[in-house]
Amino acid sequence: MNEIETEMDIDLVASKEQAKACQRLWSMVILYALRDVRERIANTKAKNLEWAIRQEMDYFTSRDFEAVCRFAGFEIEPDTIENGLRTLRRW
Repeated sequence: MNEIETEMDIDLVASKEQAKACQRLWSMVILYALRDVRERIANTKAKNLEWAIRQEMDYFTSRDFEAVCRFAGFEIEPDTIENGLRTLRRW
């Protein structure tokens, strides 16, 4: 193997590792967003719950959230998130 081929192999491995690291980073962005919204909804008074859920769902139905999911390498249906938020208050 010559020097050029070796450098190309190293660059390819590094690129794949960087891509995986970026996906993990975007996955953490999603996890933290879900954790934060869970805490906000859990602390919302019952009379304000519907309004709070609609407000929070603005982000989870946005193009920004779609892009974050794409960067993370997976898709989350906003309905799944909304259903999860609604079940938080059923204790």
